[in-house]
Amino acid sequence: MEERNEEATVEPYWDTNSNPSNVSKILYWVGGLEIILGFFVALYMANESYNTEWTIFLIWLLPTMVSGLLIMGFAEVIKLLAIIKDKMDS
Repeated sequence: MEERNEEATVEPYWDTNSNPSNVSKILYWVGGLEIILGFFVALYMANESYNTEWTIFLIWLLPTMVSGLLIMGFAEVIKLLAIIKDKMDS
């Protein structure tokens, strides 16, 4: 078996308080806002006929949830890429 070189290991970057990219902050909040507004729009559309229809609620809620989570995922990728760039520069 090969021995590991302890000096060549890279320590993970776990500082969650640091968010070096403003674009990632904006995208994160846009994704969260889309999910929240999608919930209220889904409630409105489900109650439009004065009878709550849960299938219409889900038809409106699920796509907004998916797209909001995708936007939040892109924000996380941008944040991690900015952290990697900052580590490469230093």
